[in-house]
Amino acid sequence: MTKREPDPIRIQLTLGILGFLGVLLTVLATIFGPIIQENLRQRNLPTQTPMVIIESPTPAAVIPTDTVPAGDPTSTPAPATDTPVPTFTGVPPVAIGQDWGAGCISSLWKPFPADITTVDKGNGCWQEPVYKFTANDGSLFLVSQRNENGPVEVYGLFAPLPENGKVSFTIQLKKLDDVDFVMGVFTQPDVTQAGLLMSVPYGNNMKNLRILELDNINDRTTRRGSIELDQGNGFPISFTFSESSVKGTVEPFVYLTDPFPLPSAQKWLFLGYRSREGAYDVDVEILNLKLE
Repeated sequence: MTKREPDPIRIQLTLGILGFLGVLLTVLATIFGPIIQENLRQRNLPTQTPMVIIESPTPAAVIPTDTVPAGDPTSTPAPATDTPVPTFTGVPPVAIGQDWGAGCISSLWKPFPADITTVDKGNGCWQEPVYKFTANDGSLFLVSQRNENGPVEVYGLFAPLPENGKVSFTIQLKKLDDVDFVMGVFTQPDVTQAGLLMSVPYGNNMKNLRILELDNINDRTTRRGSIELDQGNGFPISFTFSESSVKGTVEPFVYLTDPFPLPSAQKWLFLGYRSREGAYDVDVEILNLKLE
């Protein structure tokens, strides 16, 4: 058997293929070698357990705001933590018509002029005297005296009246030396405003007196009024009023005024006096006050 000689061409082809593969492997090793080495290094690192640090939560400081603007979810409304303020509940005023019987001038009465100083006793009454007025045993007493020259004086007390009704009282006139006792109903606690005004003019004879209807507080020429009347135990007086008018009466129907237009829901009863210039002396008791 004849031994075959190696084929030179096949040998060169095989060497060429092997050379090509060597070059290819060199290129691949250059590209992927670093990646493979990094993966191997990461696998060889020791496994570490992650540490979890838990911190105690610190409450965030909340700054109250008075208002929460619309659309602002981060605004914190101010908590309802108003500081308590002590409140003092005052005693309500004693009702008009019940005060004199309790020896009291109710704090509902308003002195005229308005600048007269009053002191609240804290029991629904004014500290007495209120200028020249005191109350006792169901009566209001007006006692005032001036022994020297002086100007005309007008003083009194105003009481609020209901929207409709009748107020009545009795006047006992003990002394009217150069002074007129005046009474009436007004829209405001002010005798210079519109109102129905009546008076008992001064005189030395306290037994027989006239009761007049005045145009205003300074009226000295009126002829409207009663004839001279025997005072007896006093003159019963009443005022009947509505939203639109008021009328006065010397009871029992001794003298009646015409209805006086007074279109006001709020009205005020006035009891007081007007002095003349110079010295004067007045002493009047008002009793049996009723408000209906």
